[in-house]
Amino acid sequence: FLMPYRKVIHHALLYFIVNPEYTGQGVGTSIVRNITHLGKSYFRFEKMHCELYEGCPGIPILEKEGYQEVYRQEHFIKEKDGHYLARIIYEIQFV
Repeated sequence: FLMPYRKVIHHALLYFIVNPEYTGQGVGTSIVRNITHLGKSYFRFEKMHCELYEGCPGIPILEKEGYQEVYRQEHFIKEKDGHYLARIIYEIQFV
C-alpha cells in the first residue's frame, strides 16, 4: 500500500500470497526481491514492513532477503480449532 501523504511517503506495507501449487518454485522469493528492489530504487523508501502470521512459509524468504523481525504480537488471531497465532512484523531498512 503506497501512502498518499507526504509525511509518511517513506513507508510501505507489503503483503504477498503464493498459490500452494507454486510453493518451492521461487515465486515468493521473486516477489519479495522485486518489490524490495522497487521500494528501494524506484520509490526511494526508507524502510518496508511485511506482516505475517506465525508458521507462514514466507518467513524464511523474508529473512533470506534481509528483513528482520521487529515486532511479535502473541495470540493475535484465533483459528477454528481454538489455536492462536502470533502476528509478526518484519522490516527492512534502506537508509
